[in-house]
Amino acid sequence: IDGDISSAGVLFRWLTIPGSPSSQKTFQSFFELADGEIVFSDEWPGLSDLSAFVYTDDNEIDVSVSNATSMGLALESAWGTIRRNDRQENWLNIQGVATGPTAAGLDYLQNAAVGEPIKAAFSGWGASGDINAKVLVDIPLSEMSIGTDVRIELALDNNNLTIPDYALSLEQVAGAVVFDTRTGVETTQLTGELFSKPVEVILSSSLNEGELETIIVDAKGSASPQQLIDWPLQSDFVSNILGYAEGEVGFDSRLRLEQATSTDRANSLRISSNLEGAKLTLPEPFAKDFGEQMPLLLDIDFSEKQKISGS
Repeated sequence: IDGDISSAGVLFRWLTIPGSPSSQKTFQSFFELADGEIVFSDEWPGLSDLSAFVYTDDNEIDVSVSNATSMGLALESAWGTIRRNDRQENWLNIQGVATGPTAAGLDYLQNAAVGEPIKAAFSGWGASGDINAKVLVDIPLSEMSIGTDVRIELALDNNNLTIPDYALSLEQVAGAVVFDTRTGVETTQLTGELFSKPVEVILSSSLNEGELETIIVDAKGSASPQQLIDWPLQSDFVSNILGYAEGEVGFDSRLRLEQATSTDRANSLRISSNLEGAKLTLPEPFAKDFGEQMPLLLDIDFSEKQKISGS
């Protein structure tokens, strides 16, 4: 902790009778901190430009933050407490609301104790727009091997996201993203535009014995045949078929981001379409008109040697 103290007070009580038990000793204090800095854990970025009120009552500490910044994010209406539980473990609990550029939020994620697989999943992402984030963190101070519990609730509105690994750009993204170390990525829905057309995205995850195993991104949208041909990860097989297509191709996709360190499974993407909104001018019997269905499936395995298969 560092900064300027504008006001402070201390109250100390203790019986002066010889042999008085230490349990009857009381120490209380308060101080107002301005232009402060706090590093509450080596695993998390610190706070700066801090204005806060700190109150101590023996082993209990309360910190009420009126404003602070951290890596480009503005922290508002935040507070922290230190308490000892029934097992005599000291825990630091932090709750607050942060606002700022989404790009700063992604940068913060890379420096926070959320796990290396999560960092890798969002590494390289670009963003424009702003976020509103509710953050809840429980940090063990007595036994660090227990692990830190984190819950982050993000609210996006009119954001643009770029995902270089998958050559995708989403625009006007709105909705919620919730990550919890105990429950994984919780099921939420986002809306936006992909290939300049509306897209619905559902985020979810799967856990194995309490550990985050896979982040799942399901998307439902549509695109013109030429837009899908121009997608850099498109296979030659599908490109050849789409070269004979007219109209609009509706699709469902599932992106699986593997998080378990105990598996060698690679991230994967599956795209399927019934081609109902498209016309194919292929030779018979492969030609089809608008309104007719012809299943199309594309699987991409993002292993060291990328594999693409389709039917």
